[in-house]
Amino acid sequence: MKRVSSESQRASLKDHFSESPAKGFLPSLGDVAKRSVAYGASCILSGRLNPVSLTISTFNAIIVSFAKQRFTSDETSMQKELIVAVASLAASTLIVTAIGVPLVGRMSHAVNTGSILMLGGFNALGEAVLFVVTWMSSGPKLPETVDELESLSESNLRYMRTHFDRYKEMSTEVFNAFIDKLDALEDESIFPKDPTTTEEIKELDTFAVFYIFDCYQTMTQDFDKQETHSRDLFEALHMRFYELDLALANEATIQGLNKKSYNEYPSIKFATLPTAEEVKELSANRLAWLFCHIHYSYKDFSTYSIDGQIAINKVFSEQFNVTFYLSPTMENIESISEEGVRALHASSSYMHEGVPRTQNRFVQLPMALKTAINKKFEALELPTLYTQFRAPEAADIPKQKQNCFLWLDYFTNNLEHWNKLSREQQEAFKLLLESNGYTQERGYAVLTVTAE
Repeated sequence: MKRVSSESQRASLKDHFSESPAKGFLPSLGDVAKRSVAYGASCILSGRLNPVSLTISTFNAIIVSFAKQRFTSDETSMQKELIVAVASLAASTLIVTAIGVPLVGRMSHAVNTGSILMLGGFNALGEAVLFVVTWMSSGPKLPETVDELESLSESNLRYMRTHFDRYKEMSTEVFNAFIDKLDALEDESIFPKDPTTTEEIKELDTFAVFYIFDCYQTMTQDFDKQETHSRDLFEALHMRFYELDLALANEATIQGLNKKSYNEYPSIKFATLPTAEEVKELSANRLAWLFCHIHYSYKDFSTYSIDGQIAINKVFSEQFNVTFYLSPTMENIESISEEGVRALHASSSYMHEGVPRTQNRFVQLPMALKTAINKKFEALELPTLYTQFRAPEAADIPKQKQNCFLWLDYFTNNLEHWNKLSREQQEAFKLLLESNGYTQERGYAVLTVTAE
């Protein structure tokens, strides 16, 4: 895929968002004076603050300023500016060594090849300090209004496209205007092409990710036609959105998605989950993407301790008014706190429309785990929960759409009970699960009809 690579780390030391006059042949007096002061100050560190050292340092400053004026421009990268400065300083030092030592050395024994080379090294330190200070004090600025954007030249626009990565600071209006300005340049290489592999998505520069986010439906409409599985492409792209702290695509919200079907959530897959403490510090956008990941990969929620799950649910509740059911395992109940035990008991046995729903949140667990959890309840004198399951009749199974995942977990962990169902019940459950996205393609266990 041909694209413009990210060069944000090469931000110029000058403000490229203002029109600059044509550069003259000679450096400005201000640039020479500033560099001379920096080099002169380096003489103090060298311990050779005298007229000869100051003269040599000033000569070096003039040569470097002239070289940078001659061989660099506003669009020159930081790397090239450094190379020009170092090369010209080295050349100036060699010139002084070749000419200055024979002339001045006779009058001052302190001037020799070694002292001049050492002075050149300290002048290089002065150049480095000057470079850093200039860079820190003249950081480039993004246009804040459409009017500011309109005043930019073509070179300014191209520079911003190539070197900047702070598009999140732009308002939607300004970013859309920026895209329109780039589009008017009629240069296809400015914009990213539709990504076809996860590797291409991972290599997208910041502008390309923001552009795809802005043109989401258009840029992703052909994902299903690619050799790479479309789910993998969406997961990789959404992970880039997460990294850049972008909101859910298509202006979706967790509250809105929660009212729709299971498959409406955008897919995303984390290689490494944030810790419970890190979750507390996530932005609202990143929390939304994490919520989507747990929605599709609920088993990952069980990798947190029960107390960690409680803490994460508190964050989700405050941000989205939605939480996940607690997910106990043999591992995470070992270190569960008393508060965690009580929360798990409440989560596993709450009432819904006057009917206990323990069968939907507890009984689907493996028998060994249910037994271990009941022992935790007993230790705090809490009522133990039923461990047996009673399946609905085949005609009532389609009504269990909201409990698909719970039934799947129950039957997967308690196959002996699955095998006791009638053929009609098994077929009805299998159809219910598959029609709601619980398929082998999506990484879920598959239940086989075993009854005759």
